[in-house]
Amino acid sequence: MKSNKTNLTVLFLLVAAFVLIVSCEHKTPVETPTLKNEVISSPSTFVLVKGTQIVKAELHICVKQKVNPNGKIDPVNGKEVGVFETLKLWDETTTWNSFYGTSPQYGDQVASFTPLDWGYVVVTSAGLTELVQSWIDGGTNYGIFLKQIGECGGPSFRELYHSSEASSCNPFLRIYLSSTEYVDDIPDMDTEILEIYPTASFGGLNELGTGFGSCPGPEKQSLLIWDFDLEEEEDGCSLTPGYWKTHEEHTISLLPLWLGTEGGDHSIEVTALNAWEIFDKEWGKPSNGILKLYIHLLAAKLNIANGTAGSVVSTAISEADEFIAAHPFTEWKDLSKADQNMVLAWKDLLDAYNNGDIGPGHCD
Repeated sequence: MKSNKTNLTVLFLLVAAFVLIVSCEHKTPVETPTLKNEVISSPSTFVLVKGTQIVKAELHICVKQKVNPNGKIDPVNGKEVGVFETLKLWDETTTWNSFYGTSPQYGDQVASFTPLDWGYVVVTSAGLTELVQSWIDGGTNYGIFLKQIGECGGPSFRELYHSSEASSCNPFLRIYLSSTEYVDDIPDMDTEILEIYPTASFGGLNELGTGFGSCPGPEKQSLLIWDFDLEEEEDGCSLTPGYWKTHEEHTISLLPLWLGTEGGDHSIEVTALNAWEIFDKEWGKPSNGILKLYIHLLAAKLNIANGTAGSVVSTAISEADEFIAAHPFTEWKDLSKADQNMVLAWKDLLDAYNNGDIGPGHCD
């Protein structure tokens, strides 16, 4: 009987220890993650050529632990947050009253995200990419506006994020110039505005916020802006495939060039021996989209080799080269509809560049 009591006592102690460990794991604050293996430019050093075509834009925003007045960690509220285009001038002294004192304040929703855990949330959408592209094209840029669009309620009424003033886990915009090449940039300015303190500004804080102080109750909203330094592209002028086809001496002087990454399985080294076969589409049917891409890619590379600035098509050229290296023109009919449309989109963009519709313009 004593042995059974001893065993029960040991079992009880083991269970109690396990419960204590699990309890402690849940009550111990999780360390806020820091940004690792990221190259982020400091504000006002981010330079792009005006009109550079991007593939995708991502907002990376870091959810911050919230310590309540009792010293405990509040849970993540899990409510959807809308990302909107800001439509008015603001700075880090902007208050709730000054922001809402004149209209309009913000426009269309371009993306959304739902905080589910501490640390970075990655936000991307076609709408966000289009908005960032419009800024790079030289359009009006007042940044983005964050506002909770999910209903008030849940385990926590508000959400906090690290701001650009925080010592780690800063928000940043990641802009993809190709499928693998990107640049990161911290906001030039960010701030939260609080309905409960309508005349106070919070631009110097190390946090941003969305959500509510209580439910129902005063709201938190945030503003972020990236002020790109856009360089004008004015070097040279472009010439069409027709020019390069009929000006043999000029064309040959700029060869050889590669269609596809140099040395790729299906890449083509263009020389004086095969350049006119490409321009004349002698290798297949005129309807073959990859052969059409060859023509405009070759003309674009000739223009760039001739001294014409080509940053507006650098992404398309890089992606087209990767594709051509992996796919021979004989695969055209076997491609998915999405891949065929992608090939034709590259062709159309390069065609616009060669004709001067984008980039430095056509030679007179």
